[in-house]
Amino acid sequence: MTFKYGKNPFATTKNRHCIFYPDNLFNNVKDKLDTCLFHPNAKINEMNHTTVDLTYIYSQNGIFVTRGDVVYQISYNDDEVKKVSIGLEDGNVLSGFIDYSRENKSSKSTQIPYDGTSLSLTKHTYTFSKSSDVTLVVLCERNKLNDIYFELKDNIEHMFIKQHISSLLSCIN
Repeated sequence: MTFKYGKNPFATTKNRHCIFYPDNLFNNVKDKLDTCLFHPNAKINEMNHTTVDLTYIYSQNGIFVTRGDVVYQISYNDDEVKKVSIGLEDGNVLSGFIDYSRENKSSKSTQIPYDGTSLSLTKHTYTFSKSSDVTLVVLCERNKLNDIYFELKDNIEHMFIKQHISSLLSCIN
């Protein structure tokens, strides 16, 4: 399809996926993990929730991850990290870091390194819907918090992104 003036008026700039680490979120949640996330009556359980068991293997041949019976080799694209402060709809300011680095999975690997160190993690994800641009990710190692962050598929300054972050935070606080 061609357009009269040569440019597609419906084209948008592609937003980079990123990870948002709010300041103090890890420390606020680590001691309340059972009540904030895993209690049957926790508010966060009303969201779309998925759980995946992962095993990371660190070896001289590289970093690998297993998900079920499938093994992938991992490579990392290190990118910029920015300190940000965003104003939420309730008037509070949320500070943290945005990391634009990416974890890339190669095609399936047929060999598991035998000389590596492994780390078993359970990845819990919480979203409003399957197509949501904001996902709360909780990584646990043997029922202890390993990491917690938001995966964003759009600009953090977007009004709906801020609303989703605020709503997800209210479910775990």
